[in-house]
Amino acid sequence: MIISGSFTTLIIAALAIIVIAPFAEGYVVAEWLIEMMIIPLLAAIVFTCSENRTLMITAIILSLSAIIFYNINLFHSNIVYFTIQQILLSAVYLIAIIIIFREFINSPTANLNTIFAGLSVYLLLGLLFGSIYILIEVIYPHSFRFHGVECPFCTINQFNLYYFSFTTLTTVGFGEIIPITPYSRSFVIIEQMSGVIYLAAVISRMVANIKK
Repeated sequence: MIISGSFTTLIIAALAIIVIAPFAEGYVVAEWLIEMMIIPLLAAIVFTCSENRTLMITAIILSLSAIIFYNINLFHSNIVYFTIQQILLSAVYLIAIIIIFREFINSPTANLNTIFAGLSVYLLLGLLFGSIYILIEVIYPHSFRFHGVECPFCTINQFNLYYFSFTTLTTVGFGEIIPITPYSRSFVIIEQMSGVIYLAAVISRMVANIKK
């Protein structure tokens, strides 16, 4: 069983990244702060894989590689380094989601550990699809655009795509950012369905555990 301490670290680090991200565009100090949050986030993810040696080693290699490319891109900004970094982060997020969700489903009771596991998966889903949207925008520019909004902050950057990801995951859908290309729309559909299905699975599992 994975203890709630790793989930707590993961949740705090993920929320810190979301809070700091708006200030990171063009500011090296803020980007360093994000890295300081990414490291404990990835460390917590590695810890969640500790019961499976193969997955743990895979997570360690991917996490270290992501941190290396993050630092390289900080000092030598390059679209290739940035793309590799996002691919590596997406892979780590996906592994963590699978491992933690399995832990959640297999939990015999509804307790604090179960709640933190469920919240961790939800945050990681938002980060995963945010990274995917960033990759899509890098590979296929103008895949997303603002609609019906006029403001100096209305640019398609990393934070706004993470923002779009979480509004899509929660099915809030404010509508100011819209997907344009078939690639972006396909992943938006997948995230919308994931958000609805995941919440349904969490609620049904929690109710079943409480009744035991």
